[in-house]
Amino acid sequence: MSAVQHRGLPHLEIGALPPSGWPHYGYGNQWWTLGGARRPFTGVGIFGQYLYVDPEADVVIVKTSAWPDADDERDLETVTAFQAIADRIGSDGGRGQAH
Repeated sequence: MSAVQHRGLPHLEIGALPPSGWPHYGYGNQWWTLGGARRPFTGVGIFGQYLYVDPEADVVIVKTSAWPDADDERDLETVTAFQAIADRIGSDGGRGQAH
């Protein structure tokens, strides 16, 4: 799903979902969309499982977890960490270094 494909589609915009407890997400095609200039997206599994994709930064992050609860308040913290990692090591921030 490219940024061009989902820009301007209301159901994919951040905060457009009905009250779900996750105001930092939009949703479409089994993926949770995120805001920001590069428009990354993530697959979210149960108990803290994640697949984070930022195609423009050329970054994919997989996180396996065993959180005590299926939906945890650490979700926003986790996504924020993924975005910081992508900013640091991505194609814009890595400056050609091996990762």
